[in-house]
Order: sequence, then structure tokens, then C-alpha cells
Amino acid sequence: MSENGNREEWLDALLARHKVQAPDSALTGRILADGLRLRQRRARIGRWLTGAGLIGIGLAGALSGATVVMVLSPSVQGLAPSETLETAFGSVQTEAQLAEIGEVQ
Repeated sequence: MSENGNREEWLDALLARHKVQAPDSALTGRILADGLRLRQRRARIGRWLTGAGLIGIGLAGALSGATVVMVLSPSVQGLAPSETLETAFGSVQTEAQLAEIGEVQ
């Protein structure tokens, strides 16, 4: 244990003697200017990515909505004009059928 204690004391003494010079004021100014420029660039990229994400979400919603309409819409081929069309959302009636009921004015 005393050997480790001696090493620790020796390392503490070595580190206590080491002095670091203060940075040059020009270096400090360059670091601060680069930091501000980097922050502005990140904010600009963040705004663009947010806009691109919202556009992507809108396109995904439009595509999924169009897919649902294509899949759930009934086929009109071969139906007699008096038949009602059934979809997942309920029955679809023509304007003539609605006029008979009195819902179209």
C-alpha cells in the first residue's frame, strides 16, 4: 500500500508543478465566433428539417388516404342503377335515390 501512496504523492506533486498558459485572446475570439456560426447553422438546418418532415407527413397521409379510398371503394361495373353501393363507411346512394327519399333539394 505504501508504494501506491508514494506514486500518488509523486503524481500529485508533478501535476501541481505543471502550469498551463492562458489562451491567446485571438484564439478565444475565434472559438467564440465559430461557436456562434455553428449554432446559427444548426438552427437553420433544424428549421429546414422540420419543414421537410411536415411535408413528408402530409404526403404519407395523402398516400394512405388514397390507398384506403381505392381499396374500400366499391366497383361500379355491372350494377343496376337501382342497387345501392356498400362500402366500409356505409351505403352510397346516387343523387336520384336521394331525391326519391327527399334528401336532395
